[in-house]
Amino acid sequence: MKEHDIPLQPLTSSDQCPPSIVGCIANNIQGDYAMLSYNRYGIHISTGSACSLGYAEIPRSIFPFISNKEEGKRYIRFSFSHLTTEQDILTIIEVSIKIFNPIKEERIHNEKKINWQGTS
Repeated sequence: MKEHDIPLQPLTSSDQCPPSIVGCIANNIQGDYAMLSYNRYGIHISTGSACSLGYAEIPRSIFPFISNKEEGKRYIRFSFSHLTTEQDILTIIEVSIKIFNPIKEERIHNEKKINWQGTS
């Protein structure tokens, strides 16, 4: 995702998570909003642990990777299988760009606005 300038920070731990599950912290967007956004494109992700289905709490498995609860609220999880194709991955990248570019542009616009207002 970094190569495509998508603001998702992957969480990695080979001993705690199988390679078919990729957990990420989304920058500037809550996990629930990201989940709804991906769903609009037919991509189903999760905002929790597969082990804590039905719970609204931040998954305990990500605590070693986050610095505060706000980061935990931005957690999303992609699950893959042997049926996942390279095209599926490329589609996730394309959709991620569609979701995150407007958010990134709005943030840049707001920062410029704040900086401009601060110079008067």
